[in-house]
Amino acid sequence: THAQIVPLTFSSKRPIIFKTWDKFVFPTPFDDIYIKIGKPIAVEKNISDSKMDMLALEIETAMNILTDECDKFCGLGTSS
Repeated sequence: THAQIVPLTFSSKRPIIFKTWDKFVFPTPFDDIYIKIGKPIAVEKNISDSKMDMLALEIETAMNILTDECDKFCGLGTSS
């Protein structure tokens, strides 16, 4: 589709963190939320499987960095 993917993540000061594989975060009512939006990542049209794997890793890395920054701002431990 030749679309762009925009990494976006958030954290909150007093979240409920579920004990699941992805540590799902649910902000409590009236909680402060901090949102980070990363730089758009371009996806080539007709991308090969190997480039798709590299792109997936790039997106994962960007999301992890943004999440760590959000968590640090909110006074939480690192997400990874």
